[in-house]
Amino acid sequence: MASRKVLGIAAATVLAAAVTGGLYYRLAGDAPDPVDIEGAVAANRETSAATSASGSIPPDMVDGAWELTSAPFPDDPQDQEGSFAGFRLDEQLYALGAKTAVGRTRDLDASMTLADHELTEAVVTVDMSTLVTDDRRRDLNMKTSLDVWDHPESTFQLTAPVEIPDEAYLGEPVEMPVDGNLTIKGHTLPQTANIAASLDGDRMIVTGHTEIRMSDYDIEPPSGGRVFSISDEVTVEWQLMLEPAQ
Repeated sequence: MASRKVLGIAAATVLAAAVTGGLYYRLAGDAPDPVDIEGAVAANRETSAATSASGSIPPDMVDGAWELTSAPFPDDPQDQEGSFAGFRLDEQLYALGAKTAVGRTRDLDASMTLADHELTEAVVTVDMSTLVTDDRRRDLNMKTSLDVWDHPESTFQLTAPVEIPDEAYLGEPVEMPVDGNLTIKGHTLPQTANIAASLDGDRMIVTGHTEIRMSDYDIEPPSGGRVFSISDEVTVEWQLMLEPAQ
């Protein structure tokens, strides 16, 4: 009897490990990929009705004001298509190990102005109250930490003009750092973001990301449930589909 009991416990332990391992593998693979310009352009070509070739906007039409396209996109903000903004961070889960948590929303506004081969104005405004991840329990804790009831909006605003490489006017992807002010939870701090842009058909595709610390913005890391610990470092990211302002 004793040997059967030991074997039963061992079998149960192995089964639990297999189930836990499988669950961890599934969860670990759920996080959407980080934003990147190649993926954004590919997503645009899948959803855009534009028939013009990449980079076909004449150079004299690139300068001016740009705004988010009004074209419909998938409702799921975890989808890689369309315009969205959000964050990604590392967390440790009890019995499951490490996971990358990703929160996104499509409730945002963005605009930028180009003049004489310079990005002269740019602002991205995000509705933090509509951020969602793959776990509703995390969502509630996250919104409490961000105090979205008193500070529903976050913004990134350009603070210095940025020279645009000639390649951008030919439809080639370009990357550049931009300086701006990032406001989260009512706190505004200077941040340098890395952005990439590409003309594609009748759209300007822009991706960007910057690294912040939650503690710098007086954000208490969400806790509770299966969460053991959360990294203080967070990647803020966005993907924008823009068109010439009307």
